[in-house]
Amino acid sequence: MNKRSESRGKLALVIGGSISGLLAARVLSDFYENVVVIERDSLSAAAGSRRGVPHARHAHGLLASGTQVLKELFPEIMRDLLSAGAIPADVLDDARWFFEGGCLQRSPTGTKGVLVSRPVLESVVRNQVREIEGIEFYDNRTVQGLLFDGKVVKGVRTDAGVLETDLVVDTTGRGSRSPQWLKSIGFEPPLEERVEVQLTYTTRLFKRSPSDLGGDMIVAIPPTPDGKRGGVMLAQENGLWITTLYGYFGHQAPRD
Repeated sequence: MNKRSESRGKLALVIGGSISGLLAARVLSDFYENVVVIERDSLSAAAGSRRGVPHARHAHGLLASGTQVLKELFPEIMRDLLSAGAIPADVLDDARWFFEGGCLQRSPTGTKGVLVSRPVLESVVRNQVREIEGIEFYDNRTVQGLLFDGKVVKGVRTDAGVLETDLVVDTTGRGSRSPQWLKSIGFEPPLEERVEVQLTYTTRLFKRSPSDLGGDMIVAIPPTPDGKRGGVMLAQENGLWITTLYGYFGHQAPRD
């Protein structure tokens, strides 16, 4: 349930309809009468991969803290996640963690995260957001620039026209063009620090039986201080395992 602010703005606009954009829209709905989410991809009610989230095909899950945040923002979200096949799991007690050749001792945390593919997670959150009064989605639309009044952002320019707004929130991630747009009117772009790790992922899905691994739902093999390879296998919806191998600095797992 939304806790509406007594003093509210008219319109807030969110650039990007991924997880961060969806959560931003949810929070903004407490403070603005209307919220618009602009996304260049097509957003359907069903789960599916899309161009703007290429990493969605690799292993994903929610830790307990992330699960708790979603439950606070969307009180009914666990109902919908479980209905979509998501699996609650204790990241330490339902898992086999291997480090330097040995399996670490289990230790129940007393909390549970959620094992679920990124497309399903995003679709469930998006459908929850769609149910909130005052939030609209404009998909298949690209933001081409910001509207300025002096040095105040007043809206955005899109390939379908101009939208004026009280607040613009950019959630497009590392591909954001906001630094360039702000630089064009005299603002210094924020300092960036880059750490090159050359990280690559290779992922495959396998059929899963409830009896696999004695009922465990997570296998994790993180890289060692001297190693540059790792992997994770997570139980997923629809009776599947998702297995992602990863490597740093040119250590790329083969696709066969």
